[in-house]
Amino acid sequence: MKLYAFLFKNCFFIIFFCSTSIAANFNKLEIKTPVDSIINKYSKNTGEISEEEYKKLVDISYEYSDNMRFEDCENLNFFLLDIFKEDLKRVAMIYHLQGYNFARQRKNKQAESNYIKSAEIRRKIGENLLLNYTLSNLGKVYYDLGDYVKAIESYNEVLEVATKIDNKSTKALGLSGIAIVLSDQKKYNEALKYIRESTDNYQIINDSMGIGRNYYDIGEIKYLMKEKDSALYYFELSKVIGQTHKDELVVSYCLHRLGSIYFEQKKYKEAESYLLQSLARRKEMNYPLEAALSIIDLAKLYKKTQQYDRAATFALEALELSQQTEFLKGQYFATEILSEVYAEQHKFKEALQFYKEFKQIGDSLFSIEKNQKIEEFHTEIQIEKRTNALKLQHAKQKNMLLFICSALAVVAILITVYFLRLRARNKRKYEYRIKQQETEAEKQTLLGVYEERKRISRDVHDDLGSSLSGIKILSEMIFDKTNDPFLKEGHRKLLEMQTEVTQKVRDIIWTLNQENNTLEKLTWYCKSYAEKIMESFEIKTTIKIDSDIPLLEIDDDVRKNFFLCVKEAINNILKHAKASQVQMIFTYNNDIFKVEIRDNGKGFDKNNVKDFKNGIDNMKIRMDVIEGNFEINSDSGGTSVIFSKNIPQNRD
Repeated sequence: MKLYAFLFKNCFFIIFFCSTSIAANFNKLEIKTPVDSIINKYSKNTGEISEEEYKKLVDISYEYSDNMRFEDCENLNFFLLDIFKEDLKRVAMIYHLQGYNFARQRKNKQAESNYIKSAEIRRKIGENLLLNYTLSNLGKVYYDLGDYVKAIESYNEVLEVATKIDNKSTKALGLSGIAIVLSDQKKYNEALKYIRESTDNYQIINDSMGIGRNYYDIGEIKYLMKEKDSALYYFELSKVIGQTHKDELVVSYCLHRLGSIYFEQKKYKEAESYLLQSLARRKEMNYPLEAALSIIDLAKLYKKTQQYDRAATFALEALELSQQTEFLKGQYFATEILSEVYAEQHKFKEALQFYKEFKQIGDSLFSIEKNQKIEEFHTEIQIEKRTNALKLQHAKQKNMLLFICSALAVVAILITVYFLRLRARNKRKYEYRIKQQETEAEKQTLLGVYEERKRISRDVHDDLGSSLSGIKILSEMIFDKTNDPFLKEGHRKLLEMQTEVTQKVRDIIWTLNQENNTLEKLTWYCKSYAEKIMESFEIKTTIKIDSDIPLLEIDDDVRKNFFLCVKEAINNILKHAKASQVQMIFTYNNDIFKVEIRDNGKGFDKNNVKDFKNGIDNMKIRMDVIEGNFEINSDSGGTSVIFSKNIPQNRD
């Protein structure tokens, strides 16, 4: 999921900047000319550069950036800045070009500096339309830097300017930008509201290309909300519109996302077809980072379908591209795939080498994500403070209006009301300050607890998890080299025990991680656990998940005890039931979350359960601890176990 979150952000980066750049309208052969020749050509007749030639130079600058000739672009921009330094309009454009060039390189701090300079000049000379394009790009830079407060401020200024000049196109850009920020904060319904308002503006001006890009963003949000069918619809729609307008970049992203969804649905032929089409387009457009993403998903697909040679070939290519573009997450996923593929091929030396690289990159990524998480906490606090300040300001204005209205009525009543309101306002302000301090203290405490649990989880994963993985690799090597049947049987049992211990370690890590404290993640983890263990015992498993299960936060105890009850029920089936079929049903109706597990085993007599009485008692006790309900019914046709608990959506 983290890879796809990055994919969503990266797609928005490219699409958004493409929508705010000027399309090249000159002979492409000009781009093949060395930048020094272009500079020499125009430096001889700077006083005679026409408006048409100036626009041509601007287009060349954009093309240099888009073709990753960043140094040539920077040299050309410095040349233009020198010869047009007295022309504020063109200086603003050149700073914009420099910002675009740095943004394409993901040098966001330099991009921010240049966009700010461009925006300041354009405000000064009243270039409102072009100002909005600069502000839109600046908002995206702040978004990439994780400064959501400044990103929202930039997009809000875009909306203000767009309303002032009555420009629907840039208004749509601002609304889309706000939607992306909200989506990154998992405020999906608010994000959809903004993106649909943006689409309405594009429809007013008949901008079907803008509509197509918005459909892609809606598809991404629907995908993150687990509404896969709806997501497929919007990706297909965006792809058709992109093909109509030859918007190859958007088409490539739609193809990639369609392929990834079909991969999750185990429709491997369709997934392979879409991913290969996406890769071909990205290579043709010379977008190495995006190509690396497509290659990684193809490598995963080939690994899943046991085409290990192809998986290794694609993973190596993805690793090389990721190293060239300094794409750390791409290196992380590529080394992980390579270590697993080589282990499956019994190439344990290569597997161990890439596993070590995978661990090293993972540690670096964890440090980066930890810092980003802390920054996100601070950003949320700042947003909350600003929101509360605006509410307080609004309350003051409302009180002042009431004061003026009352003054016009009766002076005596006004004085009384004024002092009463003044006292109440001071009390509210005092209570607000106390509450704010309490909120701040609570957040710091929760942050401390969160970091400690993350540390424990990481230590368990890195120390114990790495040791177990090492034991497994060594055991497999010994197993392959041993011909003694007795030793082989012993090593087989050792591998089974190691697999069981590894699963228990994963369960502990999952239990410790507070990011899993949602009803949705509990459901999907139980599903994943059941599918994996039943597959090992060749038991046919049918799992049904209610589409109406909401995104609700739950307590640690609720999540832990629900999972342990499900785990105990599954273990009882494996040990005692002798079942060939198991059905699991997850539902949420009338604020009641329910998990039902049925099997077609031999059943048991409720009056004679001494063999597994402890397990039944434990399940009942665990559900009692979280104030839930436990039911068990059994006969010769099988056994049914039901765990349920009231989890209301609207909780104070």
